[in-house]
Amino acid sequence: MSAALPPSRLARLTADERATLSREMHAQSDHGLAWREKLRRYAGLYGRHLTRDAGERFGAESAAHLEWIIDAMCLSGEGIDRPDAAALNSALFAADALRSEAQRDRVQAETRALRERLLNMPVVEIASPALGTPFSPPRAVWRTESTVTKPVVIICPMHKSMNTLVLMELCRRFDVPLAGVILRKLDFSRFRQEFSRDGTRLLRKVWRKFVLRADENAAESAVSLKSVFTALSPGFNDVRDFAKQLNVPVFEVTTLVEPPAGLASGAAHTALFTGGGLIRQAMLSHFPGGVINVHMGPLPQYKGMDVVQAPILDGCFTNVGLTAHLMAPGLDEGPVLSHFTTDAQAYPSLGSLRNEISALGPLMSFDAVLGLASGRYQTVAQPEAGRQYFITHEVLNAVISDVMAARYCEPDGPSEIEALVNRVLSSL
Repeated sequence: MSAALPPSRLARLTADERATLSREMHAQSDHGLAWREKLRRYAGLYGRHLTRDAGERFGAESAAHLEWIIDAMCLSGEGIDRPDAAALNSALFAADALRSEAQRDRVQAETRALRERLLNMPVVEIASPALGTPFSPPRAVWRTESTVTKPVVIICPMHKSMNTLVLMELCRRFDVPLAGVILRKLDFSRFRQEFSRDGTRLLRKVWRKFVLRADENAAESAVSLKSVFTALSPGFNDVRDFAKQLNVPVFEVTTLVEPPAGLASGAAHTALFTGGGLIRQAMLSHFPGGVINVHMGPLPQYKGMDVVQAPILDGCFTNVGLTAHLMAPGLDEGPVLSHFTTDAQAYPSLGSLRNEISALGPLMSFDAVLGLASGRYQTVAQPEAGRQYFITHEVLNAVISDVMAARYCEPDGPSEIEALVNRVLSSL
């Protein structure tokens, strides 16, 4: 087999080809590591659907390929500095798909080793500094910057999005011109696609956030998106009703491939993205100032999903946070504006941590559009680094629960996030 990079689409390999690649992966050659990352991404992407896809892709050799993937993922103790939690996550999904007790036991042993290491390890130093300016908005600067901010639109995932409603209220309070709201409809096609990816956790999220109007998690937290929403009291629970009150058009769309027909070119300079899926180049190009996203993870290191969990599983407890950046066609690519990081060890549970981080989302987004307009923020290009992460297996979520409970060190006063949120809100 040649040392070419892995193909874009993984296909069935012969036993000799798999054996050759296994030797490369165990030797940790560049070629072997590239293949290992390909297998990690494949198993992580398909997750709970891996049984079906492996059967369709590898046919009668499905079990052999899944065993090969597990072997490639479980390389701890072979010169690797610490267990690779992202690879272990893929191994767990592969073991579920294989339904082999022997392989399940092997992966569980790797999981126990990871748990023990995380319970006892010192905090890992961050190899790469965070990009962009630290998020710490000056008390008086927003009012001044809002006078030079050009019209914006908000790209919204659902009509009851609290994130969007908070941003709309901030635009109203600071007289930032709001040219419209692009609302992605939750039709059957979109629901089926997102349910296939997220499973029952999509139902829980919709129920808690859009039906109960509660936080993402039931865990107690000092501040959250819900508490910020309540503090600002926009007076509406539906984006469409608030937009009508503000005399702002709502453009309902089924995809984010192209800008809505009713949004004239030049009507909005910048867009604020609060969710709804991947945005294509035609939509991105419609806004001269770009589309601002607040990613719930440090960039460029952690791209994709569940990137609050990923640094914790890597032992990078102090590298949990958010990144405001301008979107690009690639996943979580695009230049960075600002960042915020905090210490996960100040929280007793993943739910409380995620709730508090969510409180910063709309505040960072609004701050980013103002700071970009005024020149307070300069864009910083992302290097070609980092990894894409996928849904975290329930076994690793249980590891996180154990580790966070054991390493929890209650702060003497308000958490870093609580203090920052309260400082911003008190200045409004």
